Amino acid sequence: MVACNPYHWLIAIQLIIVSSCIAQSSGIAPTGEGPCPSSITGDLVSCDSLTGDWLVRNTNWIGVIDNTLVVVNCPPNYCFYNTSSPYVRVPQNISSNSAEVLCYPEGRRGFICGQCLEGWAPAVNSDPVVCVECREDTRGWLYYLLAIYVPVFFFFMFIVLFNVRFTSGPANAFILYAQLISTTFNQLYKPIDGYQRAYRTLYGVFNLQFIASLLPPFCIGKELDSLNVIALKYLEAVFPLFTIIGIVVFLRCKRFVRCCGRCASCGDRWVGSRRVANSLVHAFAAFILLSYTRFCLVTTYLLTPIPLWNTAMETVGNRPYFAGQHRFSDLSYILPNIIPACIVLVTFIAIPPILLLDYPMRWIERVIFKSPALTRWYPKVGVSIVLDTFQGCFHDDKRYFAGLYFTLRLFLFVTYFAPLILQYVLQQVLVTVFAVFLSVQRPYKKHSLNLLDSLLLLNMAIINILGIYSLATDQLTPSMSSTSMLTSVFAIQYVLIWLPVVYVTVYWCWGSKVALYCTHRSRGQVPQREGSAVQLKGPAEVSTSVVEGRDRESEVERLDTSTLYVLIDDDQPN
Repeated sequence: MVACNPYHWLIAIQLIIVSSCIAQSSGIAPTGEGPCPSSITGDLVSCDSLTGDWLVRNTNWIGVIDNTLVVVNCPPNYCFYNTSSPYVRVPQNISSNSAEVLCYPEGRRGFICGQCLEGWAPAVNSDPVVCVECREDTRGWLYYLLAIYVPVFFFFMFIVLFNVRFTSGPANAFILYAQLISTTFNQLYKPIDGYQRAYRTLYGVFNLQFIASLLPPFCIGKELDSLNVIALKYLEAVFPLFTIIGIVVFLRCKRFVRCCGRCASCGDRWVGSRRVANSLVHAFAAFILLSYTRFCLVTTYLLTPIPLWNTAMETVGNRPYFAGQHRFSDLSYILPNIIPACIVLVTFIAIPPILLLDYPMRWIERVIFKSPALTRWYPKVGVSIVLDTFQGCFHDDKRYFAGLYFTLRLFLFVTYFAPLILQYVLQQVLVTVFAVFLSVQRPYKKHSLNLLDSLLLLNMAIINILGIYSLATDQLTPSMSSTSMLTSVFAIQYVLIWLPVVYVTVYWCWGSKVALYCTHRSRGQVPQREGSAVQLKGPAEVSTSVVEGRDRESEVERLDTSTLYVLIDDDQPN
């Protein structure tokens, strides 16, 4: 008897769906006689043979750019969606500015609907960017600081004070799932806003988005455009690093400022003087992990081109994805957008996966140690401690898997460069291949984590393949887009999106409580709350870390952390 592997069934199903999509997507759109042009191909635009009007498929834009009539697939929330018909009617004598009727009914205009109306501005707490009416006052900046930066500050203070760890084995796949399902991997096709906001608010915490999504969209200035708001998210992503640096400076200044010293002494007694360095390491690792998706998302937004097609569906150029009024070659676009995006790409995005993937071979260290100048500046102990917070849960010969999780995030965001249906297919291939590779290699020391990660990735793959079905049905057979079948698909997707919350509740809450009880029972001790370290760990791991100073699961507790105390205090602990 042949064993049934769920991944084989998944691969078979997606091959059938993708083949169906490819077979049906090559059709010719209806063309008319008389007032209609003789050559119109593809399925984005057709022509009414009686009036000569353009019939543009929903969420697409048609207009004149550089004296050429072009068709563009709009960014989210940019173009109008006709709920009563799959097409929007546009007069054939379209103006050179744009077809305003195709823009989102609330506040958009211009080339590819990339600008806000006069008196409107992009909302800083929306993703993708929407336009809202903007007033000339300072309340927007106050809301922005309170909704974006204040929660992040207290969140990282909580990590430092309670020594919370987000890089343990049970958290890897769940945080990956939460970050992607609320950004690029949002596969609820035509979602209802309330349903989408519910799960995006919960999972958005792992993208450092706390209460901003719960507030109505608000702006901070009429002079800002969509690109400025998108680039501003870089500052939101790097703010945790400034918070950690501020804590280090605060601890170093305690000997020079009396009031600062008193507060720092209280902090030392709360955290435990021997665990301050570990708390800062865990906070820095949390910054790398939770900000990484934000860096990838914003960089993708700024660097992704949107193709321009003529009515024969031939590519005639491209423009920036969220700012069709600009060109990639414009100096006004390169300086404030392209250059910062490239800097972030080669630093915050490229360095973490490269260092984590390099661990088994250590090629980078070999190159650095050949140069005395680089060797003197390379913080070998500090880098090893930070890397071990990500790699401690894996087998020694499979520690590179920590880098593969970051690489998967990066590749999934790169799919933004592809057309929508191809983006879904590429995401499906990437997640499925990674899930199969993980199930074969079994990199975790604890076998249960291999199973849990595989199931979470399989859940993502099923959500995506249902999204492919919904998208293909809407694009290829629009008359079926309101059938009960698609409603059922929507319901299944929504249930699957919330399923990992059950996993978190059962595994981390109930499992940790049982492990704590079993540990103290075996030692003949009464459970004590004082001195316990709060860590984001699974049942077996919590049992080794509930008593202060006894966290032996990760090598970060065994490495000599005395060099880290140099950053905090000149008096190293004995």
